[in-house]
Amino acid sequence: DPDAQGVEAEIARSGFSVTMIGSAPSELQDGVMMCHPDAEIRDAGAARLRSLIDAGEKLGALGVNIGRFRGTCIPGEMWETSNGWMRDAMRAGADYAAARGMKIYIEPYNRYETNFINTVRQGMEYVKEENHAGLALMIDSCWMNSEDASIPGAIFAARDWIEYVHVADSTRGYPGSAHIHFGDFIRALREIGYEGVLSVQIDQKPAFRVAAERSIRLLRCYL
Repeated sequence: DPDAQGVEAEIARSGFSVTMIGSAPSELQDGVMMCHPDAEIRDAGAARLRSLIDAGEKLGALGVNIGRFRGTCIPGEMWETSNGWMRDAMRAGADYAAARGMKIYIEPYNRYETNFINTVRQGMEYVKEENHAGLALMIDSCWMNSEDASIPGAIFAARDWIEYVHVADSTRGYPGSAHIHFGDFIRALREIGYEGVLSVQIDQKPAFRVAAERSIRLLRCYL
């Protein structure tokens, strides 16, 4: 784990602010997640989420992103049970976040890595149903490209619920490197009155600085 004071000092030096704490490495690197057949893994996932929220609180973040870290529900006879595990874990995380003035942000994710909330509409309905001060909807343009029939249509449908936005092209490259039309994407966000963060969440190729510069250049064309 990075040294918290060192991270805070580096952030202050850079002039940037932290808007979101990512959770994907917890699943990718450590194998812990919120929903899993093994109770020890679920417990580790709950503890990890609390630690991520704590880190976010120290760094002034809005909250924690919940993407692949949520895991997946078990098809068949275990569906209802595992769906309950998922929802309970989400509520516990939302409770913990809300008590600290933060939120967990559910990200509709591709169908190959989770079966719990793939489309923006599903995410919107889930957040509406839960009606929890510590739970919010975020969107990701890359996953919308694969899961939603219309990117602008999904944005308009969830217009009252979108609180955070990940930007990436269809191959997870920098905006403008593939085929998503970001003019339509940004226009839809403008039309629903979105004024929140646009967070570029991409593979840092061909190099970090190059990808960052090209992302900024493309997005500035439409902002």
